[in-house]
Amino acid sequence: MESSRKHYEEIDGQVSLPYWDSTLDNNMENPENTILFSPGFLENGGRQVISGPFANWVTPIGPITRNISGEGMLFNKEHIRMIMTRCRARDITRPTALDEFNLDLIHGAPHRWVGGQMSGLNTAAHDPVFFLHHAFVDYIWEMFRNHHFFNCAVKPSLNYPEATGQHAPERPMDGLPGYVNNDGYQSFWTQNWYRYERAPTCPDCGSPYLTCDPVRDVCVPVERTIVQTDNRK
Repeated sequence: MESSRKHYEEIDGQVSLPYWDSTLDNNMENPENTILFSPGFLENGGRQVISGPFANWVTPIGPITRNISGEGMLFNKEHIRMIMTRCRARDITRPTALDEFNLDLIHGAPHRWVGGQMSGLNTAAHDPVFFLHHAFVDYIWEMFRNHHFFNCAVKPSLNYPEATGQHAPERPMDGLPGYVNNDGYQSFWTQNWYRYERAPTCPDCGSPYLTCDPVRDVCVPVERTIVQTDNRK
């Protein structure tokens, strides 16, 4: 289709969007101490963000605030394992999925874990963490899409659940002229335009900020150094 060719021509192969695999932080004894929430990465995790590249970032409702580990929980490996036991999109999405398989429901817990703007439906996108978190949700979706094609013999493009309104299969996608919602189940996205780097695994976790726990065979972030700029009380 013409719109497909147009988008393909506009690709910049040097651009990437990192995802936040919060299962790694969940592997820690105390995920609150992850180096991810330190000035070199996503800044302090308590109250107003006053350090790092997003220090004093202004949003429509004021500076970014966070309260990591105040409530909610991070993704864990069991969440993903349970999702990958299902073979139909309706089995992992609202309103038909059971809670233990519901990607929509599970994805909300890290929003609350970060706290601040991230915990609000209308303010979550004010925090840059939103995009890293949702990039990981997209990665989980791509794993599921491949799973129900290769393991369940279900064609993803024919697997769109019954929906109306904004989620109707033939509704035009927001921001992507020429595409409809059901196109999100197609393979041409990852075949032509982008790909996902696989999540880190032992023994080589691929980063100086990750270590391999050989007992559990999981990658674990190094702990941050708590400094005075992290004004947690």
